[in-house]
Amino acid sequence: MSQRVKPAKEGTSERSPVMEGGMQLLNRDGHSISHNSKRHYHDAFVSMNRMRQRGLLCDIVLHVGNKEIKAHKLVLASCSPYFHAMFTNEMSESRQTHVTLHDIDPQALEQLVQYAYTAEIVLDLISSDNLNVPSEEEVYRAVLSWVKHDVDGRRQHVPRLMKCVRLPLLTRDFLMSNVDTELLVRHHSECKDLLIEALKYHLMPEQRGVLSNTRTRPRRCEGASPVLFAVGGGSLFAIHGDCEAYDTRTDRWHMVASMSTRRARVGVAAIGNRLYAVGGYDGTSDLSTVESYDPVTNSWQPEVAMGTRRSCLGVAVLHGLLYAAGGYDGASCLNSAERYDPLTGTWSSVAAMSTRRRYVRIATLDGNLYAVGGYDSSSHLATVEKYDPQTNTWTTIANMLSRRSSAGVAVLEGMLYVAGGNDGTSCLNSVERYNPKTNTWESVAPMNIRRSTHDLVAMDGWLYAVGGNDGSSSLNSIEKYNPRTNKWVAASCMFTRRSSVGVAVLELLNFPPPSSPTLSVSSTSL
Repeated sequence: MSQRVKPAKEGTSERSPVMEGGMQLLNRDGHSISHNSKRHYHDAFVSMNRMRQRGLLCDIVLHVGNKEIKAHKLVLASCSPYFHAMFTNEMSESRQTHVTLHDIDPQALEQLVQYAYTAEIVLDLISSDNLNVPSEEEVYRAVLSWVKHDVDGRRQHVPRLMKCVRLPLLTRDFLMSNVDTELLVRHHSECKDLLIEALKYHLMPEQRGVLSNTRTRPRRCEGASPVLFAVGGGSLFAIHGDCEAYDTRTDRWHMVASMSTRRARVGVAAIGNRLYAVGGYDGTSDLSTVESYDPVTNSWQPEVAMGTRRSCLGVAVLHGLLYAAGGYDGASCLNSAERYDPLTGTWSSVAAMSTRRRYVRIATLDGNLYAVGGYDSSSHLATVEKYDPQTNTWTTIANMLSRRSSAGVAVLEGMLYVAGGNDGTSCLNSVERYNPKTNTWESVAPMNIRRSTHDLVAMDGWLYAVGGNDGSSSLNSIEKYNPRTNKWVAASCMFTRRSSVGVAVLELLNFPPPSSPTLSVSSTSL
């Protein structure tokens, strides 16, 4: 900025103007001079940003979610066509001091306002665990789009930006056809290293525990809350394909899209923001098929089938891989196991368990899988074995206190819980938990109702026992366990009675799906 200053009269105390962060303007020989400060724009915006942070001279407050963001209309309008239109046209917002914005992430808006004042890239936004995106491809494309808007001025930022993109979570096809062929990526050795890291994550699934870092962790949107899904199951002579979901915020059940196939004795697990229904029994045959649920579209899509038909199986997720173990193929009880990689869409065999197990449940604890109890075609089992993905081996651990098949199994606060099941003579309500540090089992409070063929899941610091059979009829009741009080209490019931049900939890921002029926049932039905 140029500024012309009139000379001061000799002998007066008039001072020459001073620009903060610049240099004093001097007058010589009675001539006017011109001074140009390259820092003036920067210093002025720094000063305005400090004023914004202190709430000084702010003439607009943006409300988004539970957040209030103070700012100056002039700055926002000069940096954003959106705000320029809002504050300079005849829109009602141009005369308001408070404006509420909808369908915008609060953190993202705060970063954009910060950018308007500082012109600095805030890497926290794209590296945030709370970034709400349907897939990591969107983050990658957004970064490249921003860089290509001004390639010469922005190409130097590519390595820093790519470190914030979770490349290992992209599919192998996308990595090879889009990332590896991108010249902006190939130009930087740091980016090549990141691509190699991502490909190693794909090519060595057994080492994913060792390779895990912030770039391999799926994002979890801020404000998301857990939703419990009950999938399939059966009651009386019916096999269910319908599904329902429990919203903890409203204490209500909602019907969601039905699967394409009816499934009881099904394995259900969640990976990222998708729900997987694996195998099961459709009333006629044992299944190898798999389908996944997308909560954004409220729809199920077919996935690659397992190599083996499995009902009464156990499923669990470890390092982003979906494991299926044991079960029944229609002819024999199984000890085989396989795993599915959603990034490559492939199933591969892993080491077989030492014992054949149907009506088995498996769970993940401390980087290992635990196969708990089950039925080996002759007896109900108290045995448990542990799988190490790095060595691809199963080892036997301490037996449970009781024989259990069709039990519920879940992990909470570093302990492996086993609830209910069948010991060969009766349906159980007893509960025990395993401490991996001491390799010991101990009893905890029993459930209020005897349950087998139910499912058990951890959510919000509680254990939820869902549905099942009490020895005479299928159940729609739910009860939950508080480890701090060692007590079970009733929770809201499902729409439908479901034994041989599969249950898993998704963290969702927007739920329920539009036009889904709701149900709130008194917990006293227990």
